[in-house]
Amino acid sequence: MTATHERDIRNEFLNITLLLLSLGLWAFIFAGDILPGSLPDIIMFDTIIMIAVCGLCYFIKGRSFNFACFFLLFCIALIAVQISIASGDTTVLYLIPASLIVAVILLTPAWVALALIVNCLFLLAFAPPADFAMMLALSAMHLVSVGLLKRYFVNQLRISQGFQDYAADQMNEARKSRAKLVLMSKQLKEYQERLRVINRKLEIAFEHAEESRQAKARFAANVSHELRTPINLIVGFSEVMILAPEVYDQPLPASYRADIQAVYRNARHLQHLINDVLDISQLEARHLAIVREKASLCDCVREASDMVADLIAKKGLDFQIHLPPAPPDMWFDPLRIRQILLNLLINAIRFTSEGGIIIEVKIDEKEAIVSVADTGIGLSEADIKRVFEEFFQAGGGDAPGERGSGLGLTLSRELIRLHGGAMTVSSAGLPGRGSRFSFSLPTTQKLVAQMPTSNPVTNAVDSEKRVLVLDADEAVTSFFARYLKSHQVRECNSEADALRALRQFAPDALLLACDQEYPQLLDQIRRFHRGAPVVSMPMPSGRSAIRQRGVHDYLVKPVSRAQLNKALAPFGDELGSIMIIDDNRDIVRLFTQTLRSLDRDYDVRAAFAGAEGIKLMRAQPPDLLMLDVLMPEMDGFAVIAAMQADAALRDVPIILVSAKGASESITPDIRGEITLRRESGYSPIELATLVQALIDSIRPPADLKLPKARHKIVAPV
Repeated sequence: MTATHERDIRNEFLNITLLLLSLGLWAFIFAGDILPGSLPDIIMFDTIIMIAVCGLCYFIKGRSFNFACFFLLFCIALIAVQISIASGDTTVLYLIPASLIVAVILLTPAWVALALIVNCLFLLAFAPPADFAMMLALSAMHLVSVGLLKRYFVNQLRISQGFQDYAADQMNEARKSRAKLVLMSKQLKEYQERLRVINRKLEIAFEHAEESRQAKARFAANVSHELRTPINLIVGFSEVMILAPEVYDQPLPASYRADIQAVYRNARHLQHLINDVLDISQLEARHLAIVREKASLCDCVREASDMVADLIAKKGLDFQIHLPPAPPDMWFDPLRIRQILLNLLINAIRFTSEGGIIIEVKIDEKEAIVSVADTGIGLSEADIKRVFEEFFQAGGGDAPGERGSGLGLTLSRELIRLHGGAMTVSSAGLPGRGSRFSFSLPTTQKLVAQMPTSNPVTNAVDSEKRVLVLDADEAVTSFFARYLKSHQVRECNSEADALRALRQFAPDALLLACDQEYPQLLDQIRRFHRGAPVVSMPMPSGRSAIRQRGVHDYLVKPVSRAQLNKALAPFGDELGSIMIIDDNRDIVRLFTQTLRSLDRDYDVRAAFAGAEGIKLMRAQPPDLLMLDVLMPEMDGFAVIAAMQADAALRDVPIILVSAKGASESITPDIRGEITLRRESGYSPIELATLVQALIDSIRPPADLKLPKARHKIVAPV
């Protein structure tokens, strides 16, 4: 705070003091005239003199401010003495130490000292001895306390003035920056126009690249699907020959056994290669989905370990499994995680000739970490950088004839990424030190973009929307959270959760993925979110779709003897006759041979078309139906519909068998209805845009004839 500011404040304070003192004295005079009993003349005279002193001080403060203040205080003390003498009341003398309050505030230190001396002289001359000590103490107290307060407020004013000066400087800088900003905004408009042209060129180039990549992915997928059927037959028949040769009428020659085992082993290897190529093509085409379910990660580790335990024992390796004592259940895809574990374990077995393999699982509140460590040949620094590349193969394995495709680790890392985790590798690069592959999984459901966006240029510009997804099945809400990758998704599994989220989340759109009514939620939307569109679209998960179809289980080709035995186990001894419906006669023969190789003596019948199977079942209903999904003329779903319409066949258990998984073969076939509504309505242009976008997005698969879904847009226009 500058001296000028301090002088202005003192001057303003003196003005206020003079004004209040004058008003108070005039009020005292008027009160003396109105109230009964007249004031002594000396008091009235002193009051008038004091009013005159206030006026005089007001005029002389411009020339000598300190003298004006001192003169005012001196007159107050003098008049207090006169009133005290005239009235005989010594309490009036307490005005003398009280006047020091004004002195400390208005005067400089030198004048304050002078006022204190005069104050003490007045008290010494006129104060009674009994009150002198008290008045002197009050003077000292006023001097110290008001002095400290004045010092504090002056410091605060100085700080405030500093901030004010800083704000003024910043305002000047802001004015200068604003001028620069105006210039930059003009340049920015020019750059934006250039960027728009470049973005358009990038979009065109990306569309061409995307079409080429999709064509390559479709070609790989089609070739893989065409190869699957013959490979499945080779694997299936060779497995039956090896594991259950007694099903054949004549025993196989002993000299054939080694050759059949070689056929089986190499067919399995080729089968894995085809599956890896298909998975990679699905990853590139963004069609590979994970199906989360609540399961035990430790159970998944045990199952994978049991599957390779014999291989580890044959090589004489030590095998250790370290699991937490009481692990919680987690949300993940058990099939895919088991696939990843098997790939890591088989790699560890292949590259480890002595020592052992260790699996370790650690779980905390945020994530679970699974590690597979071995004492094999290890990886060099160069190999570590390339180990996750497609078709890369590290050298040095024990079985050159059984080397993998080089896709396993690539696929594993992508599957872990789809779960919301990460995969890492570490190795000392020395024999005996081995390698350690680790991957993490979130212990809670995590929103992950399933695949790279199909158009990064457009998505980078579009604004992110907030979408609330409601369904009782957590697998369904996770499904939408993965695929609505360019928006912020809030998952809710009950109406109560949705109501809470509606208050906190303020969604731009709501997706009801089930056919259940939610009156409270819709009422809140109608009242407070009229502009938010509501999309009603029943979306069953794979398992709920199976239940809706009346299907007990599904098997994905190739079906091993152990898988078939496990699928039939829940039916127990009551299962006697089994009907197989498949258009591929070799597949029917394979299933027949596999069923005959099991412990039970089943009555197996077969049909090679859907209509033929319905006819045979109506004549003699079976205890179980094994049904292929993809068949000409009458597919598996049409067979199920015909059985549901027939009271005699309605309760026959069904096991679906398909070359595709349940999420590919079953869920898309569920008849559904999409309803889009908004309380505030849609304009005709908006409706036309929505219909065009809907029609453009409907692209049914070429290899499966599915019923057309019904789409309805409800909107008051």
